[in-house]
Amino acid sequence: MSAFGSSSEAEFPYPVYTGVWTNWSSGRVLGATLTLTQENANLLIAFIALFAALVTGHLWRIVCFSIHGFLSTPKVQDALHHQRQVLLRNNAGAASSALTLIEIWWAWRKRVSAWRVLPLFVCTLLLTVLFAFASGYSSRIAIGNEVLILGANCGAVSPPSDINSTGALNVILPYQANLLTASAIQATHCYSDEVGAGVDCSTYVRRHLAISVDRNASCPFGNLCRNEYGNIFFDTGFHDSREDLGLNTPDDEVFLRRRVSHCAPLKTEGYSSTISLPNNRSYTKYFYGSVAEQDYLYLATNTGYDRDLIGLDPLLNQEYKLRVKRVLFQDGRSFDGRTQLIDELAASGGDIALISLSANGVLFVEKVLDPWYQATHTQASDFTYIGATNGTSKGSGKFYLQDQPGSPLACTEKWQWCLPLASGGRYCTRLGPLNDVYEDASTNSFGPSTTELVDWIFSQIEISHSAAPNIMGVQALLSRKKLDEGYQGSLPDNQWQMDVEYWFQISMAAYQKVFVDTAAGPLPSMPEDFVKRPANDVQTKLCNNQKVISTAHTSFSVFALAFVLLGGVCIIAIAISIEPIVGFIQKRTKVNPYSRMEWIAGGTFQLQRLAHEELGISDWSGTDRSIPTTRTMVKLSPLDISDPKHPRFLNQLSRSESQRPKEGVSVETRSVGDSIERTSE
Repeated sequence: MSAFGSSSEAEFPYPVYTGVWTNWSSGRVLGATLTLTQENANLLIAFIALFAALVTGHLWRIVCFSIHGFLSTPKVQDALHHQRQVLLRNNAGAASSALTLIEIWWAWRKRVSAWRVLPLFVCTLLLTVLFAFASGYSSRIAIGNEVLILGANCGAVSPPSDINSTGALNVILPYQANLLTASAIQATHCYSDEVGAGVDCSTYVRRHLAISVDRNASCPFGNLCRNEYGNIFFDTGFHDSREDLGLNTPDDEVFLRRRVSHCAPLKTEGYSSTISLPNNRSYTKYFYGSVAEQDYLYLATNTGYDRDLIGLDPLLNQEYKLRVKRVLFQDGRSFDGRTQLIDELAASGGDIALISLSANGVLFVEKVLDPWYQATHTQASDFTYIGATNGTSKGSGKFYLQDQPGSPLACTEKWQWCLPLASGGRYCTRLGPLNDVYEDASTNSFGPSTTELVDWIFSQIEISHSAAPNIMGVQALLSRKKLDEGYQGSLPDNQWQMDVEYWFQISMAAYQKVFVDTAAGPLPSMPEDFVKRPANDVQTKLCNNQKVISTAHTSFSVFALAFVLLGGVCIIAIAISIEPIVGFIQKRTKVNPYSRMEWIAGGTFQLQRLAHEELGISDWSGTDRSIPTTRTMVKLSPLDISDPKHPRFLNQLSRSESQRPKEGVSVETRSVGDSIERTSE
């Protein structure tokens, strides 16, 4: 297992794992990751900031100790030197020391070379900036919002082979419709620069999967295309299961997946004919293949709509209609055995989808030269327009009708997988139809792990290029954004390419979503017979290692956390122990004893002791340690503030002796800073 911990109840559409796990994108060591809810993450960041401040304080103490020892000398020095030493000894932080150094420089600026404090000031200033930077960026140990889905309910939606077709359709079609509807929204906003309110393009590890598009491709079907060039070709390149799909596995378990699709509008001359039926009905047959006993692949009505049957305004029935015929191939033949395509289509080497477009009486306000929508036949028509604000208006004009009642467009689609080998490296299947690729991957001698991997990834529903028009119908046409009450606004000459590219983007967004939805598990309404659960450790591992992006969670680098905490603890330990260790060494080796004693004597409490000793209070112990004490409860002198500009300690001993002079002794009392003289007669 790459992870262990507990689940989070944060608001997020997928259940998220919280705890420690390995992000294999960064390796075993650097990839160690801790995921927390946003609330707990904020607490950790606040703690790290406080800890960083504590560490920088101790680091400053080490710097001060080192500089103090370097500047310490037994030679007679001026007061500025000793004030600088006292500052280093009794440091209050780099920022505070910098301010104090400014005050020292200002006080001495006219008397001595006050610029001697400049190097120390620059040092404190740089360290202040460094410490502030370190504290502020301590939160950068949060490496982002990449998290793992909690795979407790993991399961792939996959209909059983022994269920009747009606039952399968009642379950699978609504599932696919919901999947494609959500994926269409994702494709609209996340595979383009269009921004939509409420659309989150950051859920998957990739905003969108990479697609290479050639909009001036050659014809993939020999001479069958309407244009030799100007067709469209899509190539995903090899998508990485970890970096692109978010399956968090080590390098030797990563698989690659590639998909190409080549589409073109087809010629109709020589491949269509018109037939008439009773009641003045006529149809156009399209001979791009045959189905069972039927000598044509599909037919389209030439009437477009029937006013007598509708009994209403005929404009209400003016809407596009799409027909999708998808033919899967295996070993060079159609998989269902009933559908036979003409050689130009069958020889493409991939699965074929043929999509026909019927305008059904839609009136185009301008001539359309797009090879799929092509509308050049004119028709004068009266029209009634019901506006939302301007009421009803009537008029007449010249409009255009679609040239073909069932304009054909074909796509050939191929897949390729590169799967890990037990001996290392990868085996890549041939680029071909989906069934051939699955057979190639299933029959090769992989290790047991790869065999179980193949079984799992091929159980995911594969969304083909033609799935969007097949399931979404006319909702998959971008041209409908300009369609209103049966009147079609102007269309560019490459409208068909825009539609086909949109379908491909939908299939890519659906592919991203399927892997994430599988790890999270199906909705409770999905019958268990239609769910494939993980059957072994390999598949369970995949379920528990699906990465997504959650703004409700934050992930931290365990390596960075350990580095900060252990490094900080080491700095604190050094700061605490450096004085006694260096002092012990100096005492034993008798090296530079003055430096050690100056450090001790420069301490706040030792300076206090020295001042009172000059008043005659010499009953002290611990004079070579940080905190001296009096042997008896001697009362120390208060301040003499009779001169507010020159406060001094009172000499209580001298004051009492002056009140009761001893015989034979004359006493002259002075405050601290003056000498105390005693002479005997």
